[in-house]
Amino acid sequence: MLTLTGVLIAIVVVISIGIGMSILTLMRREEALPPPLHGAAGASVEYVVPDGVDPSIVRGALKMAGFTSAFEDRWGEEHLVIPCQPRDREQVRRVIAQVQSRHYVPELHLDTVRFRDEDHPAA
Repeated sequence: MLTLTGVLIAIVVVISIGIGMSILTLMRREEALPPPLHGAAGASVEYVVPDGVDPSIVRGALKMAGFTSAFEDRWGEEHLVIPCQPRDREQVRRVIAQVQSRHYVPELHLDTVRFRDEDHPAA
């Protein structure tokens, strides 16, 4: 006969295995951009994720809007690289702005969505 303690231990083990498998699945699904999309002029935009903003929420919204993205952590600064044509920049900007307005409190003082090439123009 099973005791309450045995049942609870079994539940914890099953939940732990399920969480571990979910994390492993998510790690395997992580999308990496092919090298040409990183360096080709106009083929992608780079968004520096502000402090306090969860990049996974932004990535989810971009995915729902039909855009892929890759997360990069550069010395503690979080970046999203989004492959898109120049004509799609404003749509990407709107998607990110909607995330900021819907998911984050005004106290974060999030600025207008700007891409890295707009902050650091090429010389």
